[in-house]
Amino acid sequence: MKKLTFDQIRQTWLDFFKSKNHEILPSKSLVPINDDSLLWINSGVATLKKYFTGELTPNNNRLTNSQRAIRTNDIENVGVTSRHHTFFEMLGNFSIGDYFKKEAINWAYELLIQHFGFAHECLYITVYEQDKESYDLWIKLGIKQSHIIKCNKERNFWEIGQGPCGPCTEIYYDRGIKYDPKNIGEKLIFDDIENDRYVEIWNIVFSQFNNDGNNNYQELSRKNIDTGAGLERLASIIQDVPTDFDTDMFMPIIKEINTLTSYQYDVNAYFSDNVKQKNINRDFKIIADHLKACTFAIADGVHPSNKERGSIIRRLIRRAMVCARRLKIENKFTALISKVVIKTMANYYPYLVTKQDEITNALTKEEELFAKTLENGYKLFEQALIQNKNELPTDTIFKLVDTYGFPFEIIQELAKENHLTIDLDAYKQRFSKHQDVSRANIETKGMLQQHNDLINFVQPSIFDYDITTVENTKIIGLFDLDFKQVDKVSHGYFVTDITCFYATSGGQVCDSGYAIIDGKHYDILNVIKMPNGQHLHLVELKHGALTINKGISLYINAANRKKASANHTVEHLLQYVLRKYISQDIQQEGAFKSSEKVTFDFHYNKKITDEQIKLIQTEVNKLIKQSLNVKVDYMSLVKAKEYGALAWFEDVYAKIKGDLRVITIGDISKEICGGTHVKNTSKIEQFIIVKLVSKGDNAYRIEAITTKVTIYKYLNREICFIRSEVEKMVNSLKELKIDDKSFINKVNELDYENEQENLDKLRIALTNLQKEFHLLTFAKQKLNVEQSTKDLIGQQWNVSISKTINYCTTNNLQPKAIINALSTLAKTNKNITYVLFNLVNTKVQYYVYSFAINAQELITKINELLNGTGGGKVNFAQGGSASNETLQKAIDYLKQL
Repeated sequence: MKKLTFDQIRQTWLDFFKSKNHEILPSKSLVPINDDSLLWINSGVATLKKYFTGELTPNNNRLTNSQRAIRTNDIENVGVTSRHHTFFEMLGNFSIGDYFKKEAINWAYELLIQHFGFAHECLYITVYEQDKESYDLWIKLGIKQSHIIKCNKERNFWEIGQGPCGPCTEIYYDRGIKYDPKNIGEKLIFDDIENDRYVEIWNIVFSQFNNDGNNNYQELSRKNIDTGAGLERLASIIQDVPTDFDTDMFMPIIKEINTLTSYQYDVNAYFSDNVKQKNINRDFKIIADHLKACTFAIADGVHPSNKERGSIIRRLIRRAMVCARRLKIENKFTALISKVVIKTMANYYPYLVTKQDEITNALTKEEELFAKTLENGYKLFEQALIQNKNELPTDTIFKLVDTYGFPFEIIQELAKENHLTIDLDAYKQRFSKHQDVSRANIETKGMLQQHNDLINFVQPSIFDYDITTVENTKIIGLFDLDFKQVDKVSHGYFVTDITCFYATSGGQVCDSGYAIIDGKHYDILNVIKMPNGQHLHLVELKHGALTINKGISLYINAANRKKASANHTVEHLLQYVLRKYISQDIQQEGAFKSSEKVTFDFHYNKKITDEQIKLIQTEVNKLIKQSLNVKVDYMSLVKAKEYGALAWFEDVYAKIKGDLRVITIGDISKEICGGTHVKNTSKIEQFIIVKLVSKGDNAYRIEAITTKVTIYKYLNREICFIRSEVEKMVNSLKELKIDDKSFINKVNELDYENEQENLDKLRIALTNLQKEFHLLTFAKQKLNVEQSTKDLIGQQWNVSISKTINYCTTNNLQPKAIINALSTLAKTNKNITYVLFNLVNTKVQYYVYSFAINAQELITKINELLNGTGGGKVNFAQGGSASNETLQKAIDYLKQL
């Protein structure tokens, strides 16, 4: 076995597949881009999904990467097992309809044996029991039959419901008897028993079939290869150390923790029975793993918070702090550990160095915030000790885990030290419910089905950016609503040899418009981009059907195209201004462009202020007024990079004429972009930001509009809304007979002219008026309640025959007044039950207050009589009915009760 550092292992992998004509893809952000189905990038293939489903076609059908990833669904195993992590790197090689089983298996063997120096005789292989081809390929490479395990579908067939699926083959490495203390041997791998001797190092998935959802499997015309090998696992085997944490990926971090505590990490504890030392090692591992994950997550824009990703990072920091407390690390430590993580990983991730201050500041801030909470967690445990002599309550355990970040294993130790038992089954049941919710957020919500007919359609179709109509073009392809290619269709999709319709892509929605077919007008309902770039138009004919070679004329809504183009061009200007005036690190992480508006998603590690929003808006408008020319060029990806074109390569940019489309605005902006644009920034006319949305985790969305007509309509709508809200408040004050001259004077001072200049002032004024209105009406309502309460207490009540129930009927009284009066009366006359019916239009509300009988039981009876619903407690209950028609029945019942 060659002795390699983890950096060398990664580079060997990438270089090997580069020599096999693979394109090396950079490791992408942990935060998925334009993919709401994932909370985190959790595998090497997660960033390539659209290639595998056929939605997009890559520049090279052979790809390789080392992708950073986060998984927290098995967080309880981190530090306990040898190979569980929250943050890890997944090495992968992928084929999108190119090579298949022979090449994938041969190259895997070649890399492991010739380049990493793995021992041939130590390899064990699993294959799907019906996959004879893979079995034969491994035999041909010299793997013993006894080392190849044929497995059932559950173990060696990869699928997630409907969509692409197929068999897989897994490569295991036998680490020898020292990792098999009970000398169980091959039974460990044959029976798939969790162990550290036979370690899975590589999984190769053959995406070969399509599952229609009913377990009917159709062979895919474009077969794919998806592989994954954990860098941490490879490093532990190549470096011959007991666990992933003993490799050079983690030891510098662990050595730094050693300097902060009197406890010491011991590599050899793995082979001993020293439980105490193993628990110490576990705390070291949790700290190292969790702070590594947090370092990368914060660098990718996710800061600790109470929402989504931020809540997970917060939990990881808290778990690390719990373990640090057990190791008696007293001073602030998270920033120190993070700096070592950055230094260790900087060779492949140099951006960590530039983000160091942001990372360490975020960690230190969270550490300071949680310090007191951590002490409260220990106080909660100590209270449980006092209150429970034998068993630690499940609710306490779950709160310690979920709220205070205590690892469950540490709670078990604390319980054992204090002679308390734990109901493990009850905790597992409670945790399982919570885990199901968490996993729903981190796993894919579903796989897009691979549409073979779309993938196989290669007939060229031209989209012309510069035209708005196409007269008598020809239909060259037809598809039904399930994207099956057909000869004729009435409600479905068509492709023409030339089109003027832009297809939804790059965040810009498709053109609206219509088609003329046999002299009849039909709206185009949608336009989507096919895997090979053609534009697919959706239409529904009321009569007849479309057929191949049929003539058709296309017309887009030119006015909407102009607005959408203005919004797309202004998005480029907005990106330029954000990077220049706010932060050079800002990049577009999702955008939406239509004829109505433009949105721009980005991360920024500080709060965006009102002054900054005004600055952004002002600077964008300056660029618009400069009348900058917008130029379109076509060039290769290499040339585009040399040219300085911005491109967030998570997206795939449409190839036109064999090259990429580059949009240049004056001398300020160069971006690879396939969208529609104005010819000159003056055509944008005007730009205003209508909304800044904080999405949590330092993620923001700017929503803006352009063109004078759109802005006028928006401002007019907003002003009308403010005027309407003010009028409502004035009318309400009149109805309540509140005469407040100060309030009316402020209303009269509102300036509804010069909408754009005054809109922000009007919004502030409206907010202040609403606050003042609530204070005025609250005071009035309070007086009304007090008076109504007095009136109810003093009024004459009806009395039942038994003279133990007093009841009455009122109209439109406030519930608070009713409850106050009944409470006072019932507490004064504890032998009397008070029942009140309050009529509100045709509805009736009813209340029971009593210290003499069960109020809830009486409400249940009244519910039956009035066909109503309600409930309450022993002394007070209430209900309501949509109709008061049977009210007399309830009153008659009370009389006789």
